[in-house]
Amino acid sequence: MTAAVATMRERCSSLLLAVPFALYATTVWHYSVNVPYWDDFSVILRPVAAVFSADTLRGQLAILSAPNAGHLPLLTRLVAVLQVWLTGAIDFRQSILAANLGWLLATALLLGYARRQWQLRGSALLPIPLLMLSVIHWEAMDFATPAWQMYWGSALLPLLALLAAVHGRWPLAGCAYAVALFFSSGALALLPLLGGYALYRRQWRQALPFGLLALAATALFLAINTPQVAQGAVALPAWPVALAFVPAFLGNVISNGSWILSHLAWLHIALGIGVLAAGALVLYLPARFDAAKLVFCYVLALAAMAVYLRGGEYPWVVSRYAPFALLNAATLYAALAGHWQQLPAVPSRPLLAAAIALATALWLHSYHRCLATLADNRALRLAAATQYLQAGLPGEKLLWDVHYGATVLHEARAAGVFDSRVWEGAR
Repeated sequence: MTAAVATMRERCSSLLLAVPFALYATTVWHYSVNVPYWDDFSVILRPVAAVFSADTLRGQLAILSAPNAGHLPLLTRLVAVLQVWLTGAIDFRQSILAANLGWLLATALLLGYARRQWQLRGSALLPIPLLMLSVIHWEAMDFATPAWQMYWGSALLPLLALLAAVHGRWPLAGCAYAVALFFSSGALALLPLLGGYALYRRQWRQALPFGLLALAATALFLAINTPQVAQGAVALPAWPVALAFVPAFLGNVISNGSWILSHLAWLHIALGIGVLAAGALVLYLPARFDAAKLVFCYVLALAAMAVYLRGGEYPWVVSRYAPFALLNAATLYAALAGHWQQLPAVPSRPLLAAAIALATALWLHSYHRCLATLADNRALRLAAATQYLQAGLPGEKLLWDVHYGATVLHEARAAGVFDSRVWEGAR
């Protein structure tokens, strides 16, 4: 009877864990459309059209590897090139779906790691997908360029690199870093972090393959994306703004459904201070929790990079930064829960119940506030597509200059990589 009850509980827990995955995937499937938006025009559509119009391989490589706002979206563009080769055209909806798969895989990776390495079981795992798979990062969910950058370049592949390094799989860590770098320059934070970790754990000989791969990839990245080209940064903000930005970055786990989150800054800062305290606790945990320590330090590094790049222009966090706060919060929770469940003096059940309640509240609130935003985005893009078919200009708010958008769409059609007639009858 006991074994049967345990089996039933395990099945119920697995079913509950699957719910956030299913709902997130359904949401992305429903709200994604095959319409380029904002940076998609300059980062994906125009370069790929130019690639198929270029006469030489050298010219094609130069176009594919052109930097953009400090990033080097080489692999993002190669995904679009692969689509053209396989299907005859870029499909932004398919690209968005594939990019979001990276976030689902990152969630599954963290979930499996917490179960295997930190011995979390059943309902103790539930806060991980609830936190990770909220939709407060709607800004990246239905937008191809940042989706690849955030979910693959700054989340899945860096997480894989960190976990691999902790377990001595340094060649895998080096490969993950090298691939991540050409999705997102945020992966640069991994180089000093993992180098320092190898020295701290006295694994410099074992880490040699990582060092060789990482340094080669970084040298290539900097050769193409030189600091002079990469500096999209504005003047550094005043120190009080920078000091507030970091905890706000870490506490960005709740949204009002708007791009401007300045009204929630006080709440993000308060939550971020709590996250900093939790991170400090994790740093004192035994070595088997090194992965959580590295994730915490990685997200801190990303916060510092965001201060440099955005803090002077936007002294508040934005929706697309939320995945980092969610990844950090879920990892810290998993590590602390894994440690506390081994301590008989700690009342783990009340703490677990509180964590599940909080994660569930944040998850439900994200859908309550952000689904309307995703619906508005979908309607806006379909309306812009209709306007382009009728008047030759994409609708306002689709990008910064409708005439530029019309030019890019014309170039894409002439190159045979994207035909706007796919929008006829789109709903």
